[in-house]
Formats: sequence, C-alpha cells, structure tokens
Amino acid sequence: MDTEGLTLSVTDDGYLKRRYDAIDANKSTLANLDNAAKAATKARHPIKLHIKEKVAIAMQNKKAGVFVFKSSDHRRRARLRREINATNLKITNAVKDFHHKFSSWIASNFKTFLLPSFQTSLMVRKYEQQMAVDGTPASSRSTVAGSAVQDGAGRGKMVTCEEEYTSKTCSGCGKLKENLGGSEVYKCVFCGAHMDRDLNGAKNILIKNIEMLF
Repeated sequence: MDTEGLTLSVTDDGYLKRRYDAIDANKSTLANLDNAAKAATKARHPIKLHIKEKVAIAMQNKKAGVFVFKSSDHRRRARLRREINATNLKITNAVKDFHHKFSSWIASNFKTFLLPSFQTSLMVRKYEQQMAVDGTPASSRSTVAGSAVQDGAGRGKMVTCEEEYTSKTCSGCGKLKENLGGSEVYKCVFCGAHMDRDLNGAKNILIKNIEMLF
C-alpha cells in the first residue's frame, strides 16, 4: 500500500485463493440454476434492488403529481425561480401601492385633471415578449380613475384626453422633433428649449386639451 493510500496490493496467496474459490463457487451455483432462478438470484443484487426502489418511488411520485428534482442543479434552478417570482411579486405590490397612494393624492388635491387615454396595445406590443407588464400606464390610469369616482368630498374630476404628438412637439415654440427616440430630455434645436421629456409632454397635453377643463 502506498503512502497516499490510493492503491492496495495484496500478496497473500491464501486470501487470493479464497477470493477466487468464492467467485468460482458463485459461478458454479448460477450455472446449475435454470433461467428463472438465475433471474431471481441476480434481481436480489443490492445495486439492482436500490435501482428498482428508486424507479418505484419515481413512479409513485409521478402518479401523485409530485415532482422530484434529479440533481443539485435542478434544485438550484428551482430555488432561483422561487426567488425571482418572490422579487417580481414584491415589485408588483410596490407599484400597485404607489399607484393607489399617488392617485388618491391627485384626486384629493385637484378639482379637475387631464389623463390621456393610453394606447396600451401599441405601447406593450414590442415589449410583451420580453417582460411582464405589471405596473403599466393602463393599470395606473385605472387606479386614478377609481380614486376619482370614489365617494367623498374633495374628489377631483378626471377628464380623458388625447396625446398625439405631445412628446415630439416643443412646448416652447411648437416645432416638431421627429428624431426624439428614447431620450429622457427634450432638447429643441429651433428655440433651444431644454427640459424633461415628461414635463414637455405634460405641458403639451394641457395646451392641446385645455378647453376640456372648462
């Protein structure tokens, strides 16, 4: 036996002879059995019994609708899926909570307010294959509308309006910027106006639909 304990060399002739005799005796026993007896003897092998037990348990779990992970990699992926689902649920709940609080504040502090009729189908179409749409403008709009029609004093009136070209149009000079893209800041090349994109759009929505407030 080496110092690392990796190999074992047996030089005891008596041990080897007994080992060979045991193997020969087992072969002789199997040779004298018929086919059915051979199959029964081999079936009692510990490894085969263990495999049969695993197969039986797997079949029972399948019938009962229980899914058993086959490896640590499966368990790791399942754990990650649970964590992702839990995180998504927290995000969804946080967005809903913000919508309710913000919409309630708007309805309580403003007599009349404009809210565009979002073209949700067009906005979501290019993203629906990439991400869930929890917390979309449509859900925010429905929450604001619900707050506006709640019973109680001081609730504002929501007016539905349109918002075509309100993002691309400069609220300062009225010129149209065709190459706005996804920029978060609106920079007008005609009058030099520089402001947040959403602020520019909100001002244009008011200018376009101001007559609806009276």
